[in-house]
Amino acid sequence: MLINKNYISFIILCCLFSCDINKKEATFDFDYYLNSQKIIINTSESNILEGEYIFINHIYKNEINTFIPHNINQKHWKIGWGNNKALEDNGCENIREIESINKKENKIYLGKLIRGTGYPKKNQPIVFWNFNADNFKTLKKKSILDLKKWKQFKGESISFGGIKYDINLKKWILLFQECDNKQLQIYAAQSNNLTDWEPANNGAPILTYRNFKNISWAKGNVKEYSTPYVTDIIRHNDIWYLILSGKKENGIRNIGIACTKNNLLGPFQVIKKPILKEGILCSWNNAGCFGAKIQRKKNEFALVFDGVNFEKVEKVGIAFSRDLINWNYSRYNPVISDHTGWRSKPESSEPDYISWSHDSIILVVSGTKRLRQGFISHYITKNMYKGISGNVDDAQLGIYLSTDNGKHFYPHKNNPVIINDYHLASENEHMGGNIQFIETDSMTYFFYQVKSNNNGLKYSIHLKTRKK
Repeated sequence: MLINKNYISFIILCCLFSCDINKKEATFDFDYYLNSQKIIINTSESNILEGEYIFINHIYKNEINTFIPHNINQKHWKIGWGNNKALEDNGCENIREIESINKKENKIYLGKLIRGTGYPKKNQPIVFWNFNADNFKTLKKKSILDLKKWKQFKGESISFGGIKYDINLKKWILLFQECDNKQLQIYAAQSNNLTDWEPANNGAPILTYRNFKNISWAKGNVKEYSTPYVTDIIRHNDIWYLILSGKKENGIRNIGIACTKNNLLGPFQVIKKPILKEGILCSWNNAGCFGAKIQRKKNEFALVFDGVNFEKVEKVGIAFSRDLINWNYSRYNPVISDHTGWRSKPESSEPDYISWSHDSIILVVSGTKRLRQGFISHYITKNMYKGISGNVDDAQLGIYLSTDNGKHFYPHKNNPVIINDYHLASENEHMGGNIQFIETDSMTYFFYQVKSNNNGLKYSIHLKTRKK
């Protein structure tokens, strides 16, 4: 009897979330994320809830006496600490390699400095970082796009829209646009090999704000001479659809689509009616919906999105459709509401990836630890804008799993499972709003949006590869 490989993968994934995990069965395609931790910030070795954080008990030169995680490997793990300053205390401002570990004496010997200066101090919180768990290799320590080749592109910060293979153009097409900028236009890059990218459409934008005139769900964008953000791409019945996050004239965010029958370079027809809009007064998404990611299973589509209310609390919702135009919200919305531990900041919940097969849905969702911003922190302890170390105010990505077609989602115990490599100048801030995996016979390509402060704060699109 033939058994679907994807079905086996999802059954194994379900096992990974259970208490009776059998590590020998962990052969799921994303096992290099699911089976290894990327951050350890407290002695429980779980980032899901707030816990007892790791502090240095003794330090002499490069010798630290502190809590040692049970499965730490000095070849992969690093130790990070902050600067004990407001907005500079995330546990990643200074990073050293681990030279050796003496578990009997509970001592760690620090090695080469790879970011920042000096050594941590006694009674200072520290974070264990694992940047090498995935066996991915960084292709280039810079963006895969040379923005100077797109003459109309404004600024240096990129928003990543997605990558698809266009059978008509016989090329891979990557959509992107400006971000952190007043003017936003949507551009395309093309490639034959997924590694070398050149301008498509002669470098001109494929969509500008003029394409959205008289579109109610994008009037706020047009007023600013900008396009909505493209957040995903899908092909259905020989038509390309762009999923877009727009802004109404009153600032409330809606999700709409644009489509083309030709190729991914257009021309596009913008559908006037939004496919998802804000909820009613006092609802969990009364300030709008944005950041959608789409996936198809047979003849049905799932759209996962970020919903926000007027208190700026973000939660994840899901909707379903059979024609991409008419959508039904799940009665279980919001399906992800928790804001604890590594994702305790309520203004951070953007979906980055969705996979759907049989009854199982995998979501990758952004999360951020919140800063200390209360009355006591501001006026009494005066540690405003500092936090217990570990991705404080820096977005990282975690996995949530549903085994009942999106009714309920559960966080993975190792969250966050995708982090940026802080010691690289090209990605030393945090993860961005989109990721994509592309599989070939010999290679897995991992595209991701990441932020750095190298020569100014900016997002860029990076690529890592992993041989099969």
